[in-house]
Amino acid sequence: MEIDAHGSFNCSKAVFDKYMKDHGGSIVNITATLHHRGVPLQTHAGSAKAAIDAMTRHLAVEWGQHGIRINCVAPGPIDDTEGMRRLGGAKLKQQTGSMEALTFRTIPAGRLGTKEDIANGALYLVSPAGSFVTGTNLIVDGGHWLTQNTTVVLGRL
Repeated sequence: MEIDAHGSFNCSKAVFDKYMKDHGGSIVNITATLHHRGVPLQTHAGSAKAAIDAMTRHLAVEWGQHGIRINCVAPGPIDDTEGMRRLGGAKLKQQTGSMEALTFRTIPAGRLGTKEDIANGALYLVSPAGSFVTGTNLIVDGGHWLTQNTTVVLGRL
C-alpha cells in the first residue's frame, strides 16, 4: 500500500499542487489487473492496485475542472522485465515447456507484451488522441486478464 497506493497519490498530489492546478495536464498511473479477479498470494498487491484505480476515478472527477485528465495503464505479462522474473516467468516456462506454449494458452494476442506496448498505451492517454479520456484504466495485456486461470496456482498452495 505504501509504495503503490500512497506513492501514486503523493506523486499525483505533488504535481497537481506545483503545476497542474494552474496549467492542466495529464497523469498516468500504473496499476494492474490483480483486483479484477482474485489471485492467490496477491491480496496486498491487488488491494493496492484497486486503490489506485479508485483514486484515479475520484481525482479525474475532482481535478477535471482544472483541465487535468488522470488515467491508469494496467500492464499484463511483459517480456524481459523484473516483474516477469519475480512472478515466476522461469518457473512457468519450466512447467509448460516453453514461454510460447504459455502465451498461446493464456494470452489471446498470442505473445507476451513489450515495454513499448505499455509506453504506447501511456502515450495514447497523454496525446491529443486521448484528449477525451479520463478516469479510466487502459488494460494493455493482450487479453490475458480475460482468460487468466488461477486454479492452477491454487492447486499448488
